[in-house]
Amino acid sequence: MNEKKKYKCNICGYVYDPEQGDSELEIAPGTAFEDIDDSWVCPICGAKKPDFILLPEDSPAEGGAGEPVPQA
Repeated sequence: MNEKKKYKCNICGYVYDPEQGDSELEIAPGTAFEDIDDSWVCPICGAKKPDFILLPEDSPAEGGAGEPVPQA
């Protein structure tokens, strides 16, 4: 299901987890990334939806949901 797909910000590494939603920007838990309004932005860096990439389902969310991924 789309609801389980996680997306990662290509700018800061924030991971949008639909199970958690985004309480900061009032996105309810259970909201699929595809169902978020196009005006939504990354709560960490302000990147827009096109700056997010789909994470493979078998890959762990690096850094956890809502946490930036350290850059090498």
